[in-house]
Amino acid sequence: MFQRSNWFAWFPVMVSTPNGKRLSWIETIMRERAWTENGAGPWRYYAYN
Repeated sequence: MFQRSNWFAWFPVMVSTPNGKRLSWIETIMRERAWTENGAGPWRYYAYN
């Protein structure tokens, strides 16, 4: 399963965009991670623009 939510980036994170990657900070982004009953993976971050 995937867990997905909107998240306000209150600390700098690297996000994926349609044009590559960039640093995101102080904006709302989307984050997701895979999880199972045995645990969860790392968060992946995506920018809306």
